Amino acid sequence: MFVFFKFIDLSICFILHSAGKTEEKGFNLMKDGILRLVHQCGVRSVNYCVISSKYGEAYQHVTFQQRFDKYSLVSEISALKMETKHATIDDDVQEAGNAFEGQTARKKVCSYKNGRVLY
Repeated sequence: MFVFFKFIDLSICFILHSAGKTEEKGFNLMKDGILRLVHQCGVRSVNYCVISSKYGEAYQHVTFQQRFDKYSLVSEISALKMETKHATIDDDVQEAGNAFEGQTARKKVCSYKNGRVLY
């Protein structure tokens, strides 16, 4: 028996943005979710971007242009710390739009809140 797989290139951009009383817990849960996805999907057919605040500005910590092996990407994401000064969510979304410039992937924005995907 032969099984053929067609790898579909997927570019996915995550925005780590959390606020409120449980912001650190939320930040870590989002980070853990990204790490689970990296472990499940790997780096061969998925292109990742991770945006979070850096010095109060929206910043691409992992960019589509960078190429990582799985171990290096996991290390890079695991090392992210929540900043005390945050960019606005609008700035983060704008930075995600900037990340997709030059990408051939379809763009679809959705957010995840309380265990549900919101479009």
